[in-house]
Amino acid sequence: MTKQDLLAHLPYLHRLAQAKCHNIHEADDLVSETILAALAYLQRGGEIEYPHTWLARTLMHKYNDALRRKYRMPTVTMDAIADCGEEDEYLFLSGDEAAVLRREVTYLTAVYRDVLIRHYFRDQPVAQIAAELGIPAGTVKSRLSAGRQQVKRRMEMNGNDNSVMPMTLHVVNSGSQGKNHEPVSLTEGDLIAQNLLIHAYEKPLSPEEIARRIGIPTVYIEPILNRLADAELMIRTDGGKFATDFIIYKPEDATSRLQPQLEFVRGHFETIWAVMDEMLRAVRELPEAKTMPDRVRTKLERYAVLEALQQFELYKNGVGKDFRFNHKKRPDGGAWTAFGFMYPMGYSSPASDEVGKYSICGGRRTSGGKCDFEGAKYLRLCEFDTNLWDSPHRFAGCGFDAYFEAMPSLLWCAYRGIEPTVPFPDVLMESIPQYCKLGLLTKEDGTLRPDIPILNRDAFARFSEIISSATEEVDARIGEVFRTFLRGTALAVPPHLAHVQLPYLLKCSTQCFAMGVVREAYDRGLHLAGVDYCCPPVILEYEE
Repeated sequence: MTKQDLLAHLPYLHRLAQAKCHNIHEADDLVSETILAALAYLQRGGEIEYPHTWLARTLMHKYNDALRRKYRMPTVTMDAIADCGEEDEYLFLSGDEAAVLRREVTYLTAVYRDVLIRHYFRDQPVAQIAAELGIPAGTVKSRLSAGRQQVKRRMEMNGNDNSVMPMTLHVVNSGSQGKNHEPVSLTEGDLIAQNLLIHAYEKPLSPEEIARRIGIPTVYIEPILNRLADAELMIRTDGGKFATDFIIYKPEDATSRLQPQLEFVRGHFETIWAVMDEMLRAVRELPEAKTMPDRVRTKLERYAVLEALQQFELYKNGVGKDFRFNHKKRPDGGAWTAFGFMYPMGYSSPASDEVGKYSICGGRRTSGGKCDFEGAKYLRLCEFDTNLWDSPHRFAGCGFDAYFEAMPSLLWCAYRGIEPTVPFPDVLMESIPQYCKLGLLTKEDGTLRPDIPILNRDAFARFSEIISSATEEVDARIGEVFRTFLRGTALAVPPHLAHVQLPYLLKCSTQCFAMGVVREAYDRGLHLAGVDYCCPPVILEYEE
């Protein structure tokens, strides 16, 4: 195999890397490391008989190594176990049995693991352990006994466990994110954290129980469990167990509720769209809208329709006219409510594709706010992600942090035609051609300009009032029949999630409603007529 033969596999490797990473530059690095490993292997005289399989396996090894480095998975415990003294009774085990023993000790929770390692593998007497840990000697003895029994029981089972294949969990939120984009950033690209949350969803589990389920020793997952609990994605029980503290949706929750929603939309479309049509006429009469290019005004109209319909499905679905979301203040500085979507690895079906077609990806999202940047004291980016003439998860182009921290400021500079005094992240600037294709920016005579609506706060308030009036009108016309439709469709949740608010229990019953209306209007030629370009529903709100 030659270097050219390897390069022929680059497109496949890039697709695989981008599916694992959420940053195109991280994906590029992963591909580069894989190719370098292949070249080094060939130079050492190795032969690659099946390059497609070899490269894919190597790329996944590189990805998993990066995950382990990211969480600094400890190895000192394994080393300590291996360094046991000559007098230790366990040295009479065979090599295979000793390996099983070392593995089983790593699955113990810290309270038992610590005393076993100290006493049996570091030869510390009970009194010394008690003094160093600040616990009674009797407690040390009871923990040693309980730990021995657990190890013995597992070894008698020959190490068999009930570990299952990993799944993926996409965590999103409503409310305001934390300073480092919590809660999304807590699990983004982290398959281990995602599966800890999935397995602790139905009921509280001990760290060892979770470890057994996912097939990773307890010593590795305890720091991650504690991190998730500290960030309030999980709760700790008085008994030392962990439970996921937000609702998780399975594919069947949504697929079973798709067709009823679409039938409801078709049955009431004329009534709903009459209100939307009246709202759009009012939007076009705004002075700011009259001066916008057609392409930009279309994005403003897209946003208005999605916002009005989502307000209706969120606030008018039986929870009461005066309902307000209760977003808990978080230790990261945010005030958010998380929810997640769980999928088996490689999950794909026609039904799931249909749900995605009719879903708004995560609902309305905002970033930015008060600031002191190049003459602006407020910059807020408001956006929806859809699958209709749009690009879901457009932040993936430059990475989560760069997009949400710097995109409002970049759009502002493009709007005012100014050079910023503080440079933007390189990854964002390198992604500008992509964001021109995605409809956020454009270049006119070599000058960067925004390609979305830009409204000052007064104009945005007038725009929002038009939308709110439309929401109230939709509710007046079909609100009661909509609430009748929803009765009895709420999801059941485990007892420890009794605090979850009703809109989240009804999410799968309503998540396809808004885009169901939009796509019905599109199919009838009433909305987005003539659009054949990326048309994201995105607005920048500002105050000088």
